[in-house]
Amino acid sequence: MSGTDRDRFTLTRGDLLYDYADRTRKHRGVVAACVTRHASTQYLDILASQCAGVGIAWADLRERLVRQMSGVNEWASPRDALAQAEIGRVLLLNPTDKLDEELAVFMLEDSIARFPRGGSSKRFRLLLVHYYILHGHRAAAQRSMRRWKDIRTLEFGYLTGELYHPVRTEDPAEHELWLDHFNASLRAYDRAPVSLIDGDSALFDRLAADRDELSTTHDEAATSGGEMPLVSVVVAAYRPGRDEFLTSIRSIVEQSFLSLEVIVVDDGSGSGWSNLFEDAQSFDPRVSILRTSSNRGAYAARNLGFRSARGKYVTGQDHDDWSHPERMQAQFEYMEANPDVSGCRVRGIACNSDLSRLRLGYPSIVRNASSLMMRTSDFLAAGGFVEIRKAADTEFAERLGILTGSPVVDLPDPLTIVRIADNSLSRDEFKVGWNHPARRQVKSAYRYWHSSSRHLELRMSPEQELPFSVPRRYRSQLRTEEGSFDVIVVDDWRGFSGSVAHRLAEIRELVDIGLSVAVLHLESPQWMTTTIHPLDADIQSLINAGTVSEVLYDDEVSASVLLISDPRILQFMPDAESLVSADRILVVADSPPADREGRHIQYSVNDCNTNAVTKFNVHPVWVSRGPFVRDFLEKAVEGNRIHPHDLLPSIDESEWVDARSRRRRSPIPVVGSTASRSGRIWPASRPALTATYPLDGSLDVRFRGEITGAMQLLGLPSTPPAWIVYPPEALSEADFLSSLDFYVHTGDPSVSIDGVNEMLEAMASGVVVIAPPSYKRIFGDAVLYAGGGEVSTVVFTYHKDIELYEAQQRKASAAVATRFSVRQFGRHMRALVLDGLPEARGTHE
Repeated sequence: MSGTDRDRFTLTRGDLLYDYADRTRKHRGVVAACVTRHASTQYLDILASQCAGVGIAWADLRERLVRQMSGVNEWASPRDALAQAEIGRVLLLNPTDKLDEELAVFMLEDSIARFPRGGSSKRFRLLLVHYYILHGHRAAAQRSMRRWKDIRTLEFGYLTGELYHPVRTEDPAEHELWLDHFNASLRAYDRAPVSLIDGDSALFDRLAADRDELSTTHDEAATSGGEMPLVSVVVAAYRPGRDEFLTSIRSIVEQSFLSLEVIVVDDGSGSGWSNLFEDAQSFDPRVSILRTSSNRGAYAARNLGFRSARGKYVTGQDHDDWSHPERMQAQFEYMEANPDVSGCRVRGIACNSDLSRLRLGYPSIVRNASSLMMRTSDFLAAGGFVEIRKAADTEFAERLGILTGSPVVDLPDPLTIVRIADNSLSRDEFKVGWNHPARRQVKSAYRYWHSSSRHLELRMSPEQELPFSVPRRYRSQLRTEEGSFDVIVVDDWRGFSGSVAHRLAEIRELVDIGLSVAVLHLESPQWMTTTIHPLDADIQSLINAGTVSEVLYDDEVSASVLLISDPRILQFMPDAESLVSADRILVVADSPPADREGRHIQYSVNDCNTNAVTKFNVHPVWVSRGPFVRDFLEKAVEGNRIHPHDLLPSIDESEWVDARSRRRRSPIPVVGSTASRSGRIWPASRPALTATYPLDGSLDVRFRGEITGAMQLLGLPSTPPAWIVYPPEALSEADFLSSLDFYVHTGDPSVSIDGVNEMLEAMASGVVVIAPPSYKRIFGDAVLYAGGGEVSTVVFTYHKDIELYEAQQRKASAAVATRFSVRQFGRHMRALVLDGLPEARGTHE
């Protein structure tokens, strides 16, 4: 399937899945990461194809695996063990039914048995042990941990302890073993072990520590606590549960470090909770209560408490967590011993109310963001937390590190026990491998603010408006008009492709002509990654400035036009239906789904149409970025639902005036080209390459970007002496173009128009462009045309004759200012918004 040419007009979904499986095979983990990060089982089809070695949907592979699990083996050759294990892990973490769960365990057990010795199987083995313990398969868990020392000793052997947890055994002797293993994490750092007081409450609310086992150093420090600097501890709460709240406050007043004040902020809980807060205050005279008139959110309440602090140091605690008696002493001593450190946090043992540390797929020891201790003066100078609903802890810690010149330090000691509650405010925003996109959105926004601002601008005032874009779900209030837009532009906005600058110019034009614009970030499968990346800095700048809004897939917003800038966005979509609604969907295709030979398939028109309808409830209209894409769409789009006019690539020519003004003609013609990140098509052979870009020094040849493909054709170990190659970070595109006389492009516009943007930039910069004759359908007389062997002749002819050269410059400038101007794009889009889509040829049923 991979080695033969295909008819690109009759490609199957199996062909597409095989190609994606083949391309991602060398980058293991990226597909599984996309399944979980996008909450998309459509990506499972790629893993299924990797597993089976053929293009196959997960549903079909699943049927065959279920039969094998029942004893019927239909496999002629072994399956890919790693791909199978990744599928098993995804299923076990997110099973849809009992059969999925059983199948996941079968797949993991089978894969692990087939992994080579020393293979990277730990995360799969760990998940399997988690499952065994949680589902009462004690013998299987014990057998596995005897075999796997790395799992048995993980996090001080807590998994062995979980076998003896009171919820899993009724033997009191085993309960003692459980508590002993629980305390191993504390003993490892020479901290006093915890015990349980008698009572009927949840185990978490019976926590205590034996003060007799606190170290002598701590006891001596405690006896002189009155002479020590004060530490302020702030606990904000809104309608807390009684037991969990009092447990939290009790853990603070029982600290070995005595020089404390405890500021409890009642965040508008109401009169029904007054007695509870008064009970907390009665624990100790060091406890005071502050009240807000209404619920303002956790970070507004914390700001109130932190700004009221009298201590040299200030720290926080969540209202349902528990602090080990040595926590404040440890953090205080660290801060005193390290005056240049901005702050420190401790780690937490994550547990449910029964003190079980076992959560499928999660570690049991985590960073505790709310435990940050800092100098009160530094907190006040930074201006406090941004008052949003979530995620402000991490933002503040990073900003504090920038302002003080010293990042926050994470101490290794697990001196808090973090309650993982089913009704937690953040519970619905985290799963293994998945964070709600709002987390990425806010982190991208505040990190851009941090990196683009002077220190003075990072010092917030209490009444200051939010300095960066905040997800709708994290804001306290929304204006009605913020939910409706003229255009929502959907794209992968991480900046991996070379087209982001042109997309931005088009967005600015839409704003300039008076349209309300939002952007929606959905990742393209062309750029699969294992980790989350921020948005491109330029688009983030527009978002933070309020020029455009950013909306999320599950925001309840609407638009006249949903402009999907790349069909690949629609290829593998989240399972859930989007809450974004639109009157019309426009799918802009800048390349056919595959190359001429039907290879390197990027998208399926049918899949894209189906996903547009099922996820957005609108039948899309397709629009081509040029005549070659239209040739394909007219044969491939069902019912010929194609916009009658091409939406040509566009450029804001005013952005390239400076490059034009700095151009200087050279005695030897300077020719060059940009190798964009999205790749390029080089001439097919070494002779064709050297005819286009000579090696003999007759032309001054320059490139910007990666030329690996060219070097492979040349068969040389290093760059030829006659060529100069600039890394993109060493030279801007404008500076590069200002050094050229001719921009020489090789490629095939019937496959991709990725290079067209770079050609437009060269034309706008006053550089004469030379391209293969096939580009004439796009550019007309604005470009010179030559085959590989003719390039030098064209170059010397136009370099010798300045009038001829300048005449060609004028033709290119005229085309850029009219047909390819971003103003033309704006006129087209305004017509679509105000007048609706022109009648498409045919219908899409």
